[in-house]
Amino acid sequence: MAEGLTSQFPTCLDDRPYKCFSDEYCKSFFKVLQQLRYDESFCDVSLQVDDQAFPSHKVVLMAGSPYFHAMFINNMAEHDKQSIDIGGVSKQIFSIILEFLYSGEIEVTEDNCEELLIAADMFSVSEIVSLCCTFLTDKLQPENSIGIYLFGATISCDPLKKEAEKYIHKHFLKISKEEEFLNLEKEYVIQFLQSECLHVENEYQVFKAAMDWILQKTLERRKHIFDVLAPIRFPVISDGQMDKYLSSLGESELSIKVALQKILNDFKSERKTFGLIDNKMKSLKHHLMVPRRCARKNIYLCGGFTRLKGDRWSDAKTLNTVERYDTFYKTWHESPSFQFHRSALGAGVLEGQVCVVGGENDMLILDSVETYDPVTYEWKTLPGMTSPRCGLGVCSIDNCLYAVGGWVGSEIGSTVEKYDPEIKEWMVISHCRSLKCWMGITGDNGLMYLVGGCNDLSDELKSVESFNPVTKEWTNLPDLNIKRSYTGVVVLDDCLYAVGGWNEPHGALKSVEKLDFKKGYWIEVAPLSTPRAAASVVVVNNMIYVMGGRNSNQEFTAPSTLDTMEGYDPCTNTWIDLGTMLTGRCEAAAVII
Repeated sequence: MAEGLTSQFPTCLDDRPYKCFSDEYCKSFFKVLQQLRYDESFCDVSLQVDDQAFPSHKVVLMAGSPYFHAMFINNMAEHDKQSIDIGGVSKQIFSIILEFLYSGEIEVTEDNCEELLIAADMFSVSEIVSLCCTFLTDKLQPENSIGIYLFGATISCDPLKKEAEKYIHKHFLKISKEEEFLNLEKEYVIQFLQSECLHVENEYQVFKAAMDWILQKTLERRKHIFDVLAPIRFPVISDGQMDKYLSSLGESELSIKVALQKILNDFKSERKTFGLIDNKMKSLKHHLMVPRRCARKNIYLCGGFTRLKGDRWSDAKTLNTVERYDTFYKTWHESPSFQFHRSALGAGVLEGQVCVVGGENDMLILDSVETYDPVTYEWKTLPGMTSPRCGLGVCSIDNCLYAVGGWVGSEIGSTVEKYDPEIKEWMVISHCRSLKCWMGITGDNGLMYLVGGCNDLSDELKSVESFNPVTKEWTNLPDLNIKRSYTGVVVLDDCLYAVGGWNEPHGALKSVEKLDFKKGYWIEVAPLSTPRAAASVVVVNNMIYVMGGRNSNQEFTAPSTLDTMEGYDPCTNTWIDLGTMLTGRCEAAAVII
C-alpha cells in the first residue's frame, strides 16, 4: 500500500467466525420438500395406510422417525419394498404425522391428541409426543386429571404420567371429591394415598378421601378397608376428629365402624409400645408417625415490636426478626431477618413464599414489600404498594396479595389494592365502604373478611364485612357481640373466629367469639387463658394458634409484650398452653407454610 494511504476496511479486532441460523432457509427447505411430495417427484416408497397411499421419500422418513430409520437401514423385510403396509394407525392421524415430518408444523386438538400421541410414540417422533404431552398437561383439571394419568400409564408415557401425578398431588383435596377418583381401582387409590407429596392441610383430609372412596360402594368395597386405610397416618389425626367421624356413621355402616375402631385401637396399642420395639421395626413404622412431607406446616412470625416489663413507652423496639415454629415437633427456630424493621405490618403467602407488607418504624410508614423463600433462606424485595400503610389488613387469595385500610400518613386509607405476581405490580381495585384500621383480616374460599377495628375517630367497631375481589362486592355480616380492635381473625370449620383484641373500657380482651356461617350469628367460645391485644393468630391442623400480643390494661402504663402461645381445639372447646416464643412481640404478622 502506498505511503500515506489507509485501508478502506476497518481493522477487525475479533477474528472469530460469524455464525448464524436462518429460519427463512428452513422454511424454504421444508416448502420444497413438501412440494416434491405433493408432485410425487423422486418418491422412492409408498406407505399404505388403510385404503390410502402416501408417496414419500425414504430419506425424509428416516431423518424424522427412528422407526423408519430402523426399517430402512437394518435390512428389515420392508427394506427394498416399493409399497409398505402400515398398521396400528388411522390414515387421518398418519397424514398429520407425515405433514409434520415434511414441514415441522402440526395442529394438536382435543379430538386428535390422544390418538396422535399413541401413533407418534409408535413411530418414535419424540417432538410430537412432547407437544401432545404439553397439550394434555395444559388441559389438566380436577375432573380429568385421573383420566389423563391413567391414559399416560396405559401407553407407558412417563412424561405425561408424571405431570398428571404432580397435578393430582397438588390438587388432591378437590380431585378426591371427583367421580374419577371415587371410581378408581383399589390399587391406584392406595398408590395415591401412600404419597408423601399430597398437598393437604392435615392427615384427616386424606383419611376422609379414603373413606369417601369406600363408602361410594360400601357393600363392594368394605372388604378392602384395611388395605385402603393402611397408608393413613392415624397417630397425627386428633382423637377428637376421629371420635366425631365415628359418631357420624349410621347403622347401615356398622361393619365399617367396627373395622375403624379396630384399626384405631391397634394404632393406640402400637403408640404405647413404639419406644420398646427394635430400631429396624421402628424405622419401618416411623413414616406413619409423622405428617406427610407436603403437609408439614411451619408458622413464620414476622416483625412487630417488643417491650420488656417496666419499660417506658419510648423503650419499644421495632423488629425485623423472624421466628419459625415447627408445628409437628413443637419447636421454635430463628429464621433470617428481613431488611426493614416493621411493626403494625401485614403478611401473606405468595407462591409458597412469606411476604411482609408495609408497617412502620420510628414514625415512618412503609410501602415496601419483602418476600422470603424458605428453600433458599433469602429475602428479596418486591414492588412497593401504591400507598404506604401501617395498621393495615393483608391477606392472600388465589395467589394474589391484598392490602386494605390502615393508616396512610395522618389519615386512614380508603382503598383496597392487589398485587398480582403475573404482572408484578400493585393496583387499586376498590374502595372501602368505611374507613378502618387495626381490624382483623383473613382470606378464605375466595373472600376477604374484615372484622372489627377502629374508625377515623379511634372508636372500636363491631362491624363485620366480606369483600369479593372478583366481583368487587362488599357484603355486611352480623355484628360482633363485643367491639374489638387489634383482634386476630381466622376461619375454621366454616366458622369465623375473632380472638382477643382491645376494647377501650375493658383493655385487652380474653373473650373469643365465632360466627357460624350456616347459623348466621356470633356466639362466645372458651376464653383465652391470657388477655391479648394485637396477637398473631393462625390455623394449623384444625387448631387455632395465638402468639404474643399485649395484655396490660392499666392506664398510663406502657404494656409489655407477651412471649407466650396457646392453642384452641374446637372439638373440645378448650385452650392449652403451648409454651413460649423466642421473643415477646406485639403487632407482628404470622403466616403458614
